[in-house]
Amino acid sequence: MQLERVMDVRNELANISLGDLRPNRRCQSIARALQDNPTASFTAALGDDAAAEGLYRFLGNPKVEWQHVLDEHRDASWEPAIAMEEHVLVIHDTTTCQLGGETIHQGTFRTSKGKSGYLAHTCLAISADGSRQPLGVVGKLPVVRLSVEQFKESPGLTYENERQRWPDLVGIVGDEKPANVGIAHGLDSEGHAYNLPEFMVSQQFDFVVRLCHDRRVLTRDGEVVHLKSTLEDATPQLTRSVRLAARNPTKAPPKTKRAASRDERIAALEIRTTKANILRPKDSKE
Repeated sequence: MQLERVMDVRNELANISLGDLRPNRRCQSIARALQDNPTASFTAALGDDAAAEGLYRFLGNPKVEWQHVLDEHRDASWEPAIAMEEHVLVIHDTTTCQLGGETIHQGTFRTSKGKSGYLAHTCLAISADGSRQPLGVVGKLPVVRLSVEQFKESPGLTYENERQRWPDLVGIVGDEKPANVGIAHGLDSEGHAYNLPEFMVSQQFDFVVRLCHDRRVLTRDGEVVHLKSTLEDATPQLTRSVRLAARNPTKAPPKTKRAASRDERIAALEIRTTKANILRPKDSKE
């Protein structure tokens, strides 16, 4: 049986508590409008300038915390898996959120494109039954790059090493997930920093991380080799065909082979398994 979830903010936010009935109702009406027209501008989705102004007042209300809204959505996202005691996949990635204009707003930083923004490090739960049904966002960390003085006025997190956001969110999701739901973490290549797999192994989490660095490993025979070379003798488990979307070329030459343009095609994947101990990098500060 497949996990199914119909997202309806009227149900998700019915019991939200922001300290007053007015912001509660405003939150519900804004969410309904944005759900009905998610690709429109705020003014178009909400219907008129007055309603859009109400949105900005709502966002500026000191009683309104993004975490309160996310908590309601997160709890609703787990409900299908709780009911069926199913495993789910939790996919981690980072999106740069940017605002228009040249002003750098309080609590944000200047992005590489010169805009005001922050990093939304997010975890999306999807069904693990093959249907890939999205269940909802079950964790988020807003990350900013600010000085110590600015940090005091920011709702986001700052890190000396931003890679730490990956194990932080993995730990949060692991702590908050329902007891009867099994999860497997999926992480992009930035999550291949040594400290993250080390943390997940220590916590006995299930996970898949996309390879970034061809790390040195100690084989079962006591030989030190690179990780990719161990796959040649690894045991094949299954094959699968995957459709790869086309990637359009950009004006600037790609920095890596991964960013090169390509046509849409069907890729044949082979899954192999082996065991090896990843060695800590010699100059690692991870």
